[in-house]
Amino acid sequence: MKTRTDRRTRYIPHTEAGETRTIPDHYTEETPVPPRDWDHILLKTALAAAVGFTGISVIWSAVSGGGLLATTATPFVAYPVALAYDAAWITCLILEWLARHDPDRRALPRRIGHAALAVAMVVIYAHGHLAGQSVAGAAGAAVSLIAKVLWILVLSQFTFELPERTRAWVRVSRAEIGAELAITQQRRQLDRMRSQSHALQLASGYTATPPVTATVARDATPPPPATPPAVAPVVPPKVLPPAAHAAAAERPARNTGRSAARHTRRARRTTPPPAPVAPSATLPPPPPPNQIPPGTTLLPVICAPRNTTPAAPLRPAATPVPPATQHPAPPLVDRVAAAATHAVAPVGDTEALLTVADVARLRGVKPGTVRSWVNRGKLTPATRDSDGRTVFHRDAVAALDTAPATRPVAPSQMEGGYA
Repeated sequence: MKTRTDRRTRYIPHTEAGETRTIPDHYTEETPVPPRDWDHILLKTALAAAVGFTGISVIWSAVSGGGLLATTATPFVAYPVALAYDAAWITCLILEWLARHDPDRRALPRRIGHAALAVAMVVIYAHGHLAGQSVAGAAGAAVSLIAKVLWILVLSQFTFELPERTRAWVRVSRAEIGAELAITQQRRQLDRMRSQSHALQLASGYTATPPVTATVARDATPPPPATPPAVAPVVPPKVLPPAAHAAAAERPARNTGRSAARHTRRARRTTPPPAPVAPSATLPPPPPPNQIPPGTTLLPVICAPRNTTPAAPLRPAATPVPPATQHPAPPLVDRVAAAATHAVAPVGDTEALLTVADVARLRGVKPGTVRSWVNRGKLTPATRDSDGRTVFHRDAVAALDTAPATRPVAPSQMEGGYA
């Protein structure tokens, strides 16, 4: 057995002066040499020969075809076009190589390749025959035939026949994967078309209405048939004999009245509510806004005078005045009179009047506390200023600590309340 010496490198730990380091270590190793694979070498040689003959065939075919076509066209056009004769059967040979494991798929490229090779050979022979060299033309055509035969032999060395079931499995798998690939390509085209449609709609301002589609499941159970609603049986009315009618006529009057009331209640329950009556011109017109409805009790309302605003008109009392026994407070007339007495103030004496905010600032309290004093009767308001604010006399504010806690009419009961 032949061997060869190979130099290799490995890393080993090495210790010097108590410190260990990993260092490279070079060594040689004898490796067995496998025998030469002459089969593979010869197959490569045959493949190289086929490629070489194909190149020679392409050159000869281009020269012959170009010389033949040059009689009717310029050489710059004739010779490149002549390359198409060999390019046709070489392309079919490549497709046959790709489908070498599937006899059904490689049959069509093989037949078309044979036909293209025959055309190329005829062109080469025709060029030699027209030149008076029929033998040379036949020899040139034989070069293309030899190249094709070599490729057929090389292709047979790389082709493996598969069992029938294996080929069927490969065929089914190829069909499934091809369907997925086709669907993916179609989806890509649909997405591109949808994008173009969307861009066109945005540009034109037109929006298409999507069609309404209904999806029906395959295994869906059909809905049960509709059940007609149950109809209650019709019971015929009972017919009383004449004796029953006579007995009913002899019942006491009290039973007759009770039955009439019961029938009246039953009729009210069964009678539908009346329809709303549409407004008509026969309805009485509404009373004028300044007219007081008859039967309304009027009470005097005394309001505090203002500087610029006249007194408000009298307002009708919508509800009767409750009796004095229900409220421990003084009578309403006394309270109104007291409020009027305190509310009337001479016009022009506004410098000696204080607002709620002024009283709160002088007393050091909040405005709510001042309002609480007014509600409890500890502080009595004087009047209202031109802005409608409640004001107080300075004397009343100064005597706030010694004033008795009386409860006159609160300013909230007067017109507009207090601010």
